Amino acid sequence: MLLVACSDATTPTVTRQLEAAVSTPNSTIPFLPGARVSVLTVLDGTIWDAVALNDLGEVVGWGNNGSGTSDQSFQWTPSFGLKILGSGMLEDSNASEAVSVNNSAQVLFIGANARMGVWDWQGNVRFLRPLSSFNPGCTPWQINDAGVSVGGCTAGGLSLATVWTKSGNPDALFISGGSTPVQVDIQYPLEISDSNYIAGPLARDGFVFTPTKQLRELPFPTISGFTVNEARPLAVNNHGQAVGFASTAGGSTCFRRAVAWLTPGQVTDLGFCGSATGITDDATIFATREDSATGAQWAVVRTNAGVLYRLPGLEGGTALNEERSSVVALNHVGKALGGIVTSASVPHTVIWTLPAL
Repeated sequence: MLLVACSDATTPTVTRQLEAAVSTPNSTIPFLPGARVSVLTVLDGTIWDAVALNDLGEVVGWGNNGSGTSDQSFQWTPSFGLKILGSGMLEDSNASEAVSVNNSAQVLFIGANARMGVWDWQGNVRFLRPLSSFNPGCTPWQINDAGVSVGGCTAGGLSLATVWTKSGNPDALFISGGSTPVQVDIQYPLEISDSNYIAGPLARDGFVFTPTKQLRELPFPTISGFTVNEARPLAVNNHGQAVGFASTAGGSTCFRRAVAWLTPGQVTDLGFCGSATGITDDATIFATREDSATGAQWAVVRTNAGVLYRLPGLEGGTALNEERSSVVALNHVGKALGGIVTSASVPHTVIWTLPAL
């Protein structure tokens, strides 16, 4: 891969250039040598939905604890185990969904009745304010290590990309510091790196917003044999490289195609159905690959040299080939969070520990 650097002082011209990758059958993808998988037994089953992982190995998410009532946020740590967040902390309701955690153990959550905020490990709550008090609907998605959060808010009839400072004050993103706000499709996530690159969805494609407030519209993929309806980034690293998916139609049951934006003005077709959900600073890409015929899913990793590996499973023999897996989050120290459904259809929350790639 050739990484081309460009100045953030100007927005690069977007070109529709596509770097294609060769598709590989699932049966020929080797397992990643040296990778290990461990089960978070306390999060087994379908009660909890684990969604984020930090460098300390802490996992957050949400579920109903088997009560069948409102959702509750949880935080799991290797040292202290499972902790339910929310009891007695929220003014209007204990219901919440944790969506992100940073390396200070600050947990970003969505609460009931338009509440949203950040918990610390001591249980203190810092609420995030909406852009508009008249229409307080907001969806926060991610918090970085500086305590800055990103998401989308409705204001003046528009869905706007929003950044919250560590004190909870909201600001809409404006193109090149001007008066034109960045309008987003808030059903898809906005992501922020620790270096303050922001990636998110526009009406049909996506963008990367630089630390110097330049909006880079991501090139729209053209993939041979497919009609591309939309393209969405799902993750961004500290260099502004993004990964995600292209929504496809026609001629195949491959409804999503994993793609990456590794250099300005260029989009890479990763060569398989599914979605890329994470990218490290050395451009190692994590994804959930889908079988174009059956829809079955496998967690995979693509090295920065372009080699594709499957992440290890829990069973041996022929049962291993019947397992299904997905990767949902990763940290900066070689761990990935995801799920495995065994050949007997038993779901497990897992963490993969990876070798140096």
